[in-house]
Amino acid sequence: MDKVSLYLDTSVPSAYLDARQPERQATTQRFWRMVLPTYAVYVSTPTLAEINETPDHQQRHQLRDLIRPYSILPIRKETEILAESFMEGGLLSPDQPRDALHIAIAVVEGIDILVSWNFEDMVNIRTRRLLPMLCAKHGYLKQPIIASPLEF
Repeated sequence: MDKVSLYLDTSVPSAYLDARQPERQATTQRFWRMVLPTYAVYVSTPTLAEINETPDHQQRHQLRDLIRPYSILPIRKETEILAESFMEGGLLSPDQPRDALHIAIAVVEGIDILVSWNFEDMVNIRTRRLLPMLCAKHGYLKQPIIASPLEF
């Protein structure tokens, strides 16, 4: 049986290293050790781009090492169109294009679960309610479950 697919947005590897929130960091590290090995794990080119913008060289290197074992999903034309639709449809505000891309990549690539620590824009009731409608409007009948590492 194939593994369930899981997509990590940038907030998850970032939380792995972020000692400013020790409880979230410990949860993320436990999630990394105990949960991720049981899934087919993916990140994306926007995740890599966000990591590459990390100003601290050592932290940037550590983040790259964390995601190195995982497949990197590209941005396709249909991904860009869907992300734009998500912003126009009120799923995310226009000032959150990267979050829209993360969700759109997970949808277009048929990912089962999108994992994020972004409760404000992604892991919330509004997003979970609107996502199926906006996906169906574009012919995507499957959408990822959006969850935080706390839910595993």
